[in-house]
Amino acid sequence: MAVGLAGLGLPDAEAVTRRVNRPGAVGVGMGEVGAVRTMTANLGDAASELGGGHARHLAVRYLTLDVKRWLDGRYSDRTGRELFAAASELVHLIGWMARDEGNQGLIIYSS
Repeated sequence: MAVGLAGLGLPDAEAVTRRVNRPGAVGVGMGEVGAVRTMTANLGDAASELGGGHARHLAVRYLTLDVKRWLDGRYSDRTGRELFAAASELVHLIGWMARDEGNQGLIIYSS
């Protein structure tokens, strides 16, 4: 769990609840959570077929641009928990992709 929290820039598990309903640029609902899960599944399928390095840069950009904006947005407690769970699955996939490329420890930075 600590690795997932660190990948998302969270100091502890309660950081999710501290972010609930805080002011942000965008309101987030379960549609965004579904989008993260769908993208993670599709990027995972591409990695399985083509190799982890093939789409890692896409996954990293999706996390750092789109998903980060949602993580910094406004959402209910339930949606926040689901959003952070979905984002952690994406971070896990990015780590797997980096390892598949032979870049252990390389998660966020795209080559």
